[in-house]
Amino acid sequence: MAYNFGKINMNILIRTALFFFLLFPAAAFSAQPATGCHCFRDRTFNPADTFASDGYLLTTVFNSLTASYFSIPKRQIVMLKMKGGVHNEDLLIALYAGSRMGLEATDLLAEKKDGSWQQVLAEKQVPQSLRHDELYNRIREGLPVEDAAGDIIREILNDRFGIMPESFAALVRQGASLREIALIFTLAEHVRTTPETIFSQYHDWGFSWSQIAHNFGLQPADVGKLADSRQAETR
Repeated sequence: MAYNFGKINMNILIRTALFFFLLFPAAAFSAQPATGCHCFRDRTFNPADTFASDGYLLTTVFNSLTASYFSIPKRQIVMLKMKGGVHNEDLLIALYAGSRMGLEATDLLAEKKDGSWQQVLAEKQVPQSLRHDELYNRIREGLPVEDAAGDIIREILNDRFGIMPESFAALVRQGASLREIALIFTLAEHVRTTPETIFSQYHDWGFSWSQIAHNFGLQPADVGKLADSRQAETR
């Protein structure tokens, strides 16, 4: 009696695949690329868990402001973080240096992978246009990553909202992160109040960032859209 071993093997393969799919449905989908998402489950304000969507809110505002300033698609930033595991500080420096040197941020990030920004930039000739760019040259000379990222965020916020350096410095001293500061200025501009007033609701009153936005009639995604616009809204 002749057996069709190819057909038998195929049947076994199909049954195994179906068994795996039924047993581990989540795993079957986890291999799909997570396009268009930041991998955040909570994207709307939840009164029962007011802090649940804070991560998404802070991230979408930070990404929107960064994309707007450097005139690149927000999706590009999202994919760099999701696929490349790029930290906010390195991303900001790569975008800043790349935009001024006419280089791709992805190429600079690849070069920096096993070294420092000082090493990466020191190997490149300084264009004439950057010889008097104080921040670029400080990064090239070894400015700590955290300080460089802070200066870049301050420049982004100053370009967008015309912030006062003292206000930015005061928030840093009180422990606000770069993402929080970006959100604070975005909300303060929209509701026409001071950044200190926004931060006080979080720091002193114990509100979540999502709750603060909700109290102004905004969902997390709404705040991200506010930050999408290249120019601050005029009224």
